[in-house]
Amino acid sequence: MHCFPEVWLVNLVERQIEVYSEPADEGYQAQAAHTLTAGFAPQRFPEVTGPWLSEVPLELLA
Repeated sequence: MHCFPEVWLVNLVERQIEVYSEPADEGYQAQAAHTLTAGFAPQRFPEVTGPWLSEVPLELLA
């Protein structure tokens, strides 16, 4: 089993934040993808919401 209850990966190619949760023996059972500027919260701290990246770094991807 994975030891992290929730993992966030910043996928710059797809311009999204991938969230993996509900760890199990064969990986994570739940996956979600959000835009880089979306407002969403970690499972353990639902009162803390984004957006997690501003528009400034996104301009560098263009």
